[in-house]
Parts: sequence; C-alpha cells; structure tokens
Amino acid sequence: MWALLSGMTHEALHEEGPRPVHLKGFFSVMAEQMLSPPLLGVERFGDKSYAIISDKYMNFSSRVGYHYAIVNYYCGRDTHKNYITFFFMGGAADEIRRNRRVRAIGLILEHLNFRVDVVGDRVTARFQKYPTHKILEHMERLGRLLQFTRQMDMLMESERSVEDLARRFLEERYALTAEQPV
Repeated sequence: MWALLSGMTHEALHEEGPRPVHLKGFFSVMAEQMLSPPLLGVERFGDKSYAIISDKYMNFSSRVGYHYAIVNYYCGRDTHKNYITFFFMGGAADEIRRNRRVRAIGLILEHLNFRVDVVGDRVTARFQKYPTHKILEHMERLGRLLQFTRQMDMLMESERSVEDLARRFLEERYALTAEQPV
C-alpha cells in the first residue's frame, strides 16, 4: 500500500488550482449527467474507497468522482506468485471521451509490460511473475497514474489526445495547462 500511496502523493502531481477546463469537455460532462438515468440505490459521486491489506497482499477498490479503479496485487519472495491486476472504468464525460482515456491508460500500461485489454470505457491489465522490486516500482507508477488521469476524460478532445496523454505520463510531464491541451 505504501508504494501505491507514494505514487498517489508524488510531488510532481501536485497542481495549483483546478485542472484546465475545455468547454466542449465540460458540456459533455454536464450533458451526460443530466441525461443519464439515476442508478437505483447507488450514489453517483464520492462513494467510499476500501482496502484489504496484509504483508504480501493488497486489494484497493476506489471510487473517485465518477470512475472506479481496483488494484489487486501479491508481492512476496516467490517471483512466480507475484502479480498486479488493475481495473479502471467509468467517468463523467460521454462514452467517446471515456474510451479515449482508457485507451491512453492502456498505452501507458502496455509500455510498462502489462497485458492489457480495453473494451468500451474499461481497461483491465495484468503484470505478473516479476521480482519484488519491479512489483513495488509498478505499484508506485499505478498510484501516479490514478492521480494523473483523474478528471481526464473531459480533456480528451481528439484521437490525438490518447497518445499525447500517454506520452506526457511516460515522460513524467504531469502538469496540464489551458495552453497545453491534452
């Protein structure tokens, strides 16, 4: 859990003020929320996050805003048992923008040697049979990825933004401004 939290609190991800807003993306979010039927018995924003943690295993289930993320991993001495699974879906924008965001996440994870499957607005990835230090290194990167991609669906203006976002993350250029759109 420390590796994931370390990534989530990485100093390069601290932004002054809110993320830049592109009007088309903002209106996409507003339209999606007004037109989507309410989910029966489910809060749409700000549900609790949960974690199950032991000395070698962790399951972290997070609902941040309108998207869900699950990180499940085992990290011990036996390299053949070590794995990370990552699941991400949802968002507040329309389906096209959500799909662009998960494809960008998929590109990043593929670059990090995860096996990746993207369907609609969902990405599932697996990284397995690596030594402890690689598992912990990738958990830290997942923490950064979770923070970097929050509220990103409304910024996904075009197909080009998929590769641009992935490249920015891999180059550790986390700051986004209105002058440097995704």
